[in-house]
Amino acid sequence: MTSLWRAAELRLERDRLISVVENLNIFVGMSDLQLRPFYGNRPGLQMVGLDTLEEATQLSVLDFFFPEDRELIANQFLPEVLRRGRGEVEVRFRHFKTGEALWMIYNVFAMKDAEGTPLGFATISQDITRQKWVQEQLQEKSLRLEKLSDELQALMDMSPLGVIAFDLERKVRMWNPAAERILGWKANEVIGRKFGVPESEAAQWAELEKRLRLGQSFTNVETKRIRKDGTEFNALISGAPIHGPQGEVNGLMKMIADASEMVRAREALQQAEKLASAGRLAATIAHEINNPLEAVMNLVYLARSNSRDEFVCQMLSSAEEELRRVAHIARRTLGFYRESARRAPCRPAELVESVLQLYEKRLQERRIEVLRDYRTDREIMAVEGEIRQVISNLVSNASDSLAGGGRLFVRVGRAPGRDGLRLTVSDNGCGISKSNLGRVFEPFFTSKKDIGVGLGMWVSREIILRHGGAIRLRSSDDPAHHGTTVQVFLPFDGSGAALHATLPSPPRRVA
Repeated sequence: MTSLWRAAELRLERDRLISVVENLNIFVGMSDLQLRPFYGNRPGLQMVGLDTLEEATQLSVLDFFFPEDRELIANQFLPEVLRRGRGEVEVRFRHFKTGEALWMIYNVFAMKDAEGTPLGFATISQDITRQKWVQEQLQEKSLRLEKLSDELQALMDMSPLGVIAFDLERKVRMWNPAAERILGWKANEVIGRKFGVPESEAAQWAELEKRLRLGQSFTNVETKRIRKDGTEFNALISGAPIHGPQGEVNGLMKMIADASEMVRAREALQQAEKLASAGRLAATIAHEINNPLEAVMNLVYLARSNSRDEFVCQMLSSAEEELRRVAHIARRTLGFYRESARRAPCRPAELVESVLQLYEKRLQERRIEVLRDYRTDREIMAVEGEIRQVISNLVSNASDSLAGGGRLFVRVGRAPGRDGLRLTVSDNGCGISKSNLGRVFEPFFTSKKDIGVGLGMWVSREIILRHGGAIRLRSSDDPAHHGTTVQVFLPFDGSGAALHATLPSPPRRVA
């Protein structure tokens, strides 16, 4: 009876445990050593988009992860769990229905028999996707605030206006370079000291200061100030109160501009208007001469075609060439001299080759070996100049990353399983750091501080999207495996149907 009672008690405890596990909002699962799942609790299965345990048993544990994470799990993490008995790693699960990433704390321990022989793996994994999102948002906000602080400081340093901050006792707390330039005193000469105003303007400043203490602002008040050398000058000043944490006024901000600089700016504006007027006049003249110029070119052509005198024909040919130059200048002045924006058949392999020829000297000087692999010469419908611009940006970026020499690999071929073309540009250069990788397609972001403006990849992406294609980039700056690969997909017909087309993940480095 005791054994029966004990067995019943154990079954009851097991049922209670199963009931608890089945209602936990975490992923609980078990698998054998071959990574074949044989248990998963209902909330955990629902978490990853599986409806039944039977679905899970048809999979491998590795199927729960993204392809790029599987090698780490299979070859490093799980063997370490077998050695140490347990392990924990932050990794992405994939949702089987939506494909979205679920960030999990993957906590695994090895199941063993009484003799300590491993039987399989058990996991208790927690979804931290929301926490990761919040963390990323906080980090992004922190970076934004830091960037904003840096930008504000840069703005202060570069501002043509003198910016001065006072405490309520009128002691200087901040003094920017423009204030030094306008007033003559260095920051270390005035910080912490009271700063006076001309006696003739004392009453006016007292009234303005009273307004600031009441929380009011003022802008562009004409007044006079004195420089360090004693000279008096006309100035425009603006002011605003500085508020403390509780909203109280605890300081005053003042901006000052030298009126003489404003006069020079006004004169410069007038000069700019004169130049704009001259430009409009030039455009008008170009427009007026365009039609008679074309008529003269036609007449010269007819004269040359009907003349049998070799010398005359030679002179007319020279005249025709000079007239073409004039026509070129006229079109350029009118803003008409640009490539057509209409899509037309073009061969990407030929465009790649023309770009490589353009960069040939630079590549040779940097000792860069160029490997070509043109697998198709099929045409696509595209704006030829724009596609050439994309190729040029990719080749130029690869060349810059290979300043010390290396390999540049370019391939043009059909996109697997897609009605389109795939262009691949790879290099084994220095690579892009993980911190910068997510910002590659941002406008004005560049890691080439001395030579880059940060628009190349952004412009390239916009061009590819306009053509209904997609662009993907992978890179690594690992000293052992470094390089960058960019893949571009372009539909053959140039339609916009593939605007959000996806590409298979390109390799991390040049093979």
